Amino acid sequence: MSGEDKTYVGIAPCGCIRTVCVDNLDHKKDTAATIARCVKLGLAVERWETAAVRSAKWDCGKPEYPFIVRQASLL
Repeated sequence: MSGEDKTYVGIAPCGCIRTVCVDNLDHKKDTAATIARCVKLGLAVERWETAAVRSAKWDCGKPEYPFIVRQASLL
């Protein structure tokens, strides 16, 4: 794995991606903290191919979930 093959995705009930975190073995604690934050906010967490994240529906504009991380390399 190159460090960018898989990405954890926090998905709101509306189906939009609200946060992402690349699964990088060098940053296990940061990854775990981001996933924990997603769970606390009530987001569903899934592990996707990074390429699928780039083409997915990111945001419908609903403000219900305030924790939004935008990583330019994934857009």
